[in-house]
Amino acid sequence: MPMHMLTDAFLRTCSPGEYCDGAGLYFLRQSESSASWYLRYQINGRRRKMGLGSYPEITLSAARQLAAKWRTVKAQRRDPIIERLDEIRRQEEQCPTLGIVAQHAFDAKKPTLKNDGKAGQWFDPLRLHVIPKLGHITPRDLTVGAIVDTFRPIWRDKAVTAMKAINRLDYVIRYASASDDAVDITMVARAKTRLGGQGHKIQHLPALDWQKVPAVYRALGHSVAHTALRFYVLTVVRVSNVTNAEWSEFTKEIWTLPDSRMKAGREFRVPLSWQASGLLSEARSRFKGDRYVFPSRAAWKKGVISENTWNSWLSENGFDCTAHGFRSSFRDWVAENEVCSNDLAEMCVDHTVKSKTEASYFRSDLLEQRAKVMQQWAEFVTGLTSDDRAEIWETKTLIAFEKQQREGKVPSHIDWRDVVEDRSDDG
Repeated sequence: MPMHMLTDAFLRTCSPGEYCDGAGLYFLRQSESSASWYLRYQINGRRRKMGLGSYPEITLSAARQLAAKWRTVKAQRRDPIIERLDEIRRQEEQCPTLGIVAQHAFDAKKPTLKNDGKAGQWFDPLRLHVIPKLGHITPRDLTVGAIVDTFRPIWRDKAVTAMKAINRLDYVIRYASASDDAVDITMVARAKTRLGGQGHKIQHLPALDWQKVPAVYRALGHSVAHTALRFYVLTVVRVSNVTNAEWSEFTKEIWTLPDSRMKAGREFRVPLSWQASGLLSEARSRFKGDRYVFPSRAAWKKGVISENTWNSWLSENGFDCTAHGFRSSFRDWVAENEVCSNDLAEMCVDHTVKSKTEASYFRSDLLEQRAKVMQQWAEFVTGLTSDDRAEIWETKTLIAFEKQQREGKVPSHIDWRDVVEDRSDDG
């Protein structure tokens, strides 16, 4: 079979088409700016076509050398395509690319992340902003300049996202350095220096002045969404904890949130004020949710309320805040009224307090102390005190008592006040 039938001059000027150099090596000109090489061969009765790269990156001379290499492999009765895949795999194992290392680093990090990193989508900043540009480079070959070029377009325009991505990259590089001493762990720090300041100010979610919170509570109706928002305002846990609340999590006066639903990844007990417990009783009798406390018939995909429903209502009714902002309103109320210590207030909203060293000696969740704070908050928000609770209870008792007397279940000579006193004596 003729060999070396093509020339450099011909390759530079040929029109689109397929041209054979001999012994299975072909040149494919697709357009004036696009051309490539491939090798045709037959093995085990099957015809195969193996790409060898683009022209002019792969020159005529280089293409012939590659074709000769893979023809030798084929002569040994091994499939060149399979052999090349094995070769790439061996190279990656010896010196893996950043994309591969990033995945391994993520797998190692998963046990420390909520829901294996899916809840916060830990890997997304790398997948979207780092791997497409740097994933093909090995960590030892990565440079400060390459990192700077990758992040410069988003460094100021998408400051928060950029900082998340570059910090994730730093973790990946440090992970790589654990098995390769040639990896420079100072790259990210130096890249940040070259990128400079971001000029970004943290935008906190809008929160309502604490003095206005009772007005919001009074303005709410008694639909599923409104009752859930009332409950959220009284408990100030995170929004998703309320929208996804399940009946199995509640006992008489305590709401136990499992670690799988907590941002910090640990179980959290929420003390319930009598006002919050009353909303639960209302929800159980009116909304008939088998699993969820606040089921949404409209949200058929998830079956629970969307935070956007609350935010839309707040906006439409002139309250310049988001639902999440009520947590800040609560913290401001605590601070300005000197209700309790800063640490206790932080525990009420499930924020981490103290350093890790101090926390190791501070293991109580201070449930009883938090219960007192949350009861004070509920009384401020609803305007209902313990005296009102007694009056409400007596009114409900009287209504139920009179109904039972009309139905003949209770003798007419018994006074309802005696029933109230007997129940009070029993606690």
